[in-house]
Amino acid sequence: GNNSNLIREAMARRTWWIEIPNFNTLFNFKWQPFSDGFNFDMLNGRSPIKQMVNHLEFHKVLSEKNFMFELLKTYCQTLK
Repeated sequence: GNNSNLIREAMARRTWWIEIPNFNTLFNFKWQPFSDGFNFDMLNGRSPIKQMVNHLEFHKVLSEKNFMFELLKTYCQTLK
């Protein structure tokens, strides 16, 4: 899921790219279907290498219906 095969095919076209085991913490780009396991603090410039992932920190506020409902409800109340 999460278009991982599409991403893998696109990255494979880059001759300089190599795929590493999923558990390795020394990566430049990590693609996975869920954000569990990402240490977003390490991605904020504290890592010795430039790292990027396919999720935003706190994305559940935007991607889960119950959180989105609460967010929109709060926003609408501020407009009153």
